[in-house]
Amino acid sequence: MRLMIMLNLMIIAPQMAWAVSADELVQVAPARLEQLLVQRQPVLERLSSIDCDPVTPAVIAFGIAPDVHPAQTYGFGARYIPPSRSFLFNPKFYAALNRWHGDEPEQLASFLIAEEKLRMTIDHELGHALVHDIARRSGQLDWYNGSFMTWASDAQIGLKILSEGLGTYFERLTSDDRNPHGRSIMPSNWQDPNWSSRFDEICYESGYSVVADIVDQYGERGIVYILAHPLLIPDGDLYGAATEYTRIALEVLGTEVR
Repeated sequence: MRLMIMLNLMIIAPQMAWAVSADELVQVAPARLEQLLVQRQPVLERLSSIDCDPVTPAVIAFGIAPDVHPAQTYGFGARYIPPSRSFLFNPKFYAALNRWHGDEPEQLASFLIAEEKLRMTIDHELGHALVHDIARRSGQLDWYNGSFMTWASDAQIGLKILSEGLGTYFERLTSDDRNPHGRSIMPSNWQDPNWSSRFDEICYESGYSVVADIVDQYGERGIVYILAHPLLIPDGDLYGAATEYTRIALEVLGTEVR
């Protein structure tokens, strides 16, 4: 079923470092984001052979997620927020995108780079929305109803890896680079200082490596499996735990009677 996204505009006061007027956001962002959300959603559905459920009108908000450290706000692009199916966008990036027009080579290059960044961000967040739909259809809602808060700390970190891995999977459906090479950066001991300094990179790249083969081969069934099976890393060996997770998932899914 085709997801028809209707937009209600809600302005959240941005942090002072990202001051963008409400008038500018109203002029710049809604039509552009609506266009991309509507265009990209059926592309992801077609490539993944997974349909979204019909939803109530989506809400787009502008601001920085409250849990993002001030030093990391530049890297924050957007976030999908269940169960409201809302999308929170960084106001500075999307306001700046509108200004990168012109005939000069530098202006054109900047605009094209920004367009690709925006496409990747939209695909990533739509991927999270699609996974949320699958969770609701299958009844696998532990990621969304707070049950994960009772999990051990390694399983909570595993959830971050699996969730961002799935978002990255949809982000890369139209990418030339779909090779899951993130295992090369998985730490064998997450208490190593390198782990904390590269946390986001490890979650996105390693997560993609964990889920890519599962979803490529089994589509929605693979995502349901991931939703139902936490990634446990009890001894801090992410490489070993992730490799075993993918192996077992493919083995179980390959022997299931449909």
